[in-house]
Amino acid sequence: MRKVFVGCLFLWACLGAFGQDLNIIRSYFSPSQYYVGDEATLHLEILKKEDVILSPVVDIPKHPWINIRDVLFSEDEDSYRIQIKFVSYNTGSQTLPDITIGGLTLKGLKIYTESLVDNNNSSISEPKGNLLVPGTRTFIIAVVFVIILVPLLFLGLIQRLYLFFKNSFLLYKHKKIYRKLQSQLDLLRRDIAVLEDAPFYDGLLQAIRVYLQDRLQVPLSSATTAELDYYIGDRIGFRYKTFISDLFRYGDMVKFAHHPAPLGDRRNHLEGVDSLVQSLEADE
Repeated sequence: MRKVFVGCLFLWACLGAFGQDLNIIRSYFSPSQYYVGDEATLHLEILKKEDVILSPVVDIPKHPWINIRDVLFSEDEDSYRIQIKFVSYNTGSQTLPDITIGGLTLKGLKIYTESLVDNNNSSISEPKGNLLVPGTRTFIIAVVFVIILVPLLFLGLIQRLYLFFKNSFLLYKHKKIYRKLQSQLDLLRRDIAVLEDAPFYDGLLQAIRVYLQDRLQVPLSSATTAELDYYIGDRIGFRYKTFISDLFRYGDMVKFAHHPAPLGDRRNHLEGVDSLVQSLEADE
């Protein structure tokens, strides 16, 4: 029905133009349907007259309900081709203001502006919620991701720093104990011939006990000789475990049973401790 009405409107415009002794060959709109605020163009093809000369429109008509943006024309041997570009602000049928193009005046031209409301008298839809600005959803996801990720990264960094400083402290402490052991072994090695048996083994056993407690992280400071085997377990290999067990038993016999300790045994035990320490340090 709307197309029939628009067709009748074209006919009406043509008849109006005929009232001006103008022969309109063809007229159409582009786009064929347009709404309030849309730019549209009325195309006219008019039969040429010898006594009519076209010239650019100097004063484009102004009206509150329409904005005529431009009037263009061209001509050939038989016709004029005119384009009227406009933006309508009213719905329904309207009559364009008179437009003078040199010796040609266009009067009574009709336009029809479509309405967004259906023709079946349907009511206007309820207002919808605000549309999200493009990229808003991506931005929200990115913000949530950052809110979750940044604390996790921070906690991970704190944990790494804690482990780093803890390990650094333990390493510093171990190196300090290691240097102290080496100093004690050097003193025992220097005084091996002048020290009595009990003081020699008391110093040697105490030095290796402190070192192994720190190196193996087991409670050896008050452990008996029998408990050493349990705490040390297989942490230093069978060979050195047997050596440590034999060393502490031998030292107990020297300290408590006054067992004689020849110089050769002292040297063997001293070098055995040094070998054990160097092996453990090499495995670090």
